[in-house]
Amino acid sequence: MRPLHEELADELLSLYKFMVALQIPEEALKTPPPDGWPDETIRAHFEPGEKDEAVIKLLRHIPYIASDIEGYQIWEGCECNDFTETSTDCYDPLEETMDSCDWEPLKVERGKYLATLGKSAGRNGWYIFCDVRTSEVIHVDFQEGIVSVKESPRVFAEKTKKSFRKLDAYPIRPTKVCLAAMTEKDETSQIRKVFDKHGWPGESFQKSECLEDLAEF
Repeated sequence: MRPLHEELADELLSLYKFMVALQIPEEALKTPPPDGWPDETIRAHFEPGEKDEAVIKLLRHIPYIASDIEGYQIWEGCECNDFTETSTDCYDPLEETMDSCDWEPLKVERGKYLATLGKSAGRNGWYIFCDVRTSEVIHVDFQEGIVSVKESPRVFAEKTKKSFRKLDAYPIRPTKVCLAAMTEKDETSQIRKVFDKHGWPGESFQKSECLEDLAEF
C-alpha cells in the first residue's frame, strides 16, 4: 500500500493538470521538489502541535495552485490552499464555523488530523479536507451543513474530473466555478453550448477562446 502523501500527491497533480487544461493558468501550478517543500515553510502556518506530523508530511509533498489577487477555484466557491506561500490568510475554517458544525473530525483537537486542501472563497463555499487517519478526502459546505461522502484520493480526483467533463461543474472564469444544479437551466444550457463550441472535453479544446466567451456570463 502506497504512503498517503505519495498517493494524494499523484492524484492532486492529475486533477490540477486537468484544471490547467480547463481554466487555470499553467504557470499557477506548483509541483514540489523531490524532497518536498521546505519543512519550515509548511510549519510556519501552524502553532506548534496544531497539526499531526502526518499532516505536515502530507502538505510538504503535494502540489499547489498559486493564488492571484483572487484564488483560482477548483470547485464551487473553493480555492486551492497554497501552504508554500508566506501568508496570514486563514487556511482552516474559522473557530465559530467549526463550532457550528457537528462533523466529528473537527471536534478532535480542532482538525488536528485534517489537511485542508481547499478553502471557501467567501461566506458561501466548500472546504476540501484529507483525513490522514483514514486517507479519505471529503467536501464540507459549512453554510449549508452539507458533508459529502468520504472518498479515496483517487476516487475524489476522478469524480471531480468527471463532474467537469459532464459540465455538472464548470468555470465561468479561472476564479469562479459554478454547479449546474445551482444555476438557472437556461443559463446552464447557454454555457454548455459555449463549451461544446470550443471542443470540450476533447483534446482540441480551445481554452483561451472558451474563457473569452464565458466572460459574458
